[in-house]
Amino acid sequence: LGPDATYWSEETAYVFTREEADAILAATEAIHQMSLEAVDYALRKNLLSELQIAERLHRLVQRSWALDNPGFLGRLDLGIGPEGVKLFEYNADTPYT
Repeated sequence: LGPDATYWSEETAYVFTREEADAILAATEAIHQMSLEAVDYALRKNLLSELQIAERLHRLVQRSWALDNPGFLGRLDLGIGPEGVKLFEYNADTPYT
């Protein structure tokens, strides 16, 4: 995007077919599940430091996970085309309570 480009427009709308909407939903659910599996793996293998999570937060992360309270919001940036759904970015580092 150039300096004068519009990042967001309230006037824009997209229409998806039922198949496209189902593909987006399936991809979203699969990506979220993979993310949860990655957290579980990181905790089981004690990789929080390698993921640059501050030492002072390790117990909080472990406790949250043990209580089945992942506690994050995520935004998936997806594209859809002839090859299907493509993930561009997943931002899921915003905690919520």
